[in-house]
Amino acid sequence: MSAPSEEDVSNVLDACRYGDLDDVNAFLSSFSGPVLAAARDDRGNSALHMAAANGHVDVLQLLLPLFASYDVPNESGSTPLHWAALNAQMDATKLLVESERGGVKLIDVANKAGRTPLAEAELAGWDEGARWMVDKMDLEEAPPALDTDEPVPEGDEGDEDDVTERVAAVTIDEDDKTLTKS
Repeated sequence: MSAPSEEDVSNVLDACRYGDLDDVNAFLSSFSGPVLAAARDDRGNSALHMAAANGHVDVLQLLLPLFASYDVPNESGSTPLHWAALNAQMDATKLLVESERGGVKLIDVANKAGRTPLAEAELAGWDEGARWMVDKMDLEEAPPALDTDEPVPEGDEGDEDDVTERVAAVTIDEDDKTLTKS
């Protein structure tokens, strides 16, 4: 089996971008899954980036088993989930996060600009996706002792060597369309 030419790689990445499942399958027949998983454009974007950004779930379903992980970064450090979030692709977002090799951890991967897929969704004004990701993260509310001036129950004071746990809170402001995570 020969290696694909630059044109072959460009064509299969375009097929993933435009949702041409027949061309993706033809590439796989001529080459192999690992070759497709390794294919990148000049900016480091993979077939997963192309399919996720454009919401081609059928192509994503074909591609996912070919990749060892779904947090494959491009040159900007953005993963396929960043691209799905930036383009408000709910089905692609759900598929990436809910797939066996995906998971909630994908939501917290920061790119080189320091933005996570959740931040990209919020910046793009995609409230539905941001809310879904927050719900998927299953963030717990801070314990009452941290939220109030209530005294800590006797015996729970700990000692000076205790490590304080940081509790994250997320607020979505409907009026000015912002999401705050602290």
